[in-house]
Amino acid sequence: MRKSIVIAIFGILLAGGLVYVLVDWGPNTIEYHVDAYRTEGNTSALEQWLEKRAPKLVELVYQRRLKRRKQHREALLRLGFLEQNAIVLSNACESAAMLTAVWNYAAGTNRNSEYFDWWVVTPATNVVRLVGRPREVQIWTDLIRQADVPESK
Repeated sequence: MRKSIVIAIFGILLAGGLVYVLVDWGPNTIEYHVDAYRTEGNTSALEQWLEKRAPKLVELVYQRRLKRRKQHREALLRLGFLEQNAIVLSNACESAAMLTAVWNYAAGTNRNSEYFDWWVVTPATNVVRLVGRPREVQIWTDLIRQADVPESK
């Protein structure tokens, strides 16, 4: 009985050691970049306190954080965790289409856009770029396309 318990514990420790050695926990994994992306998006209490007392310092820290967050987002794109899409609008300007899409998105339920981001490439080009999880990008693409279609009279 005792011998089988010792063998079982040894087997569990051996399996755990193999998992630790064989699994790549390094900077080229999705888990690493997801964790870093989340961390870079959070503002610490110290930064909030400094913002009132040393806004220039906070601005430098914020710019550096944005740069690192962008690097992690690009890595997540490269690893396939996130997807990027560009939508060319033909009937509506980008601000009106995004306002309608945001309004319609807010009407949906159970939606989490932790990784989602969008921006207009150049004003007056009617191109909107989306970055997010593949399902989110598809939802937003559909919402923006619906907003781009003029209402029938």
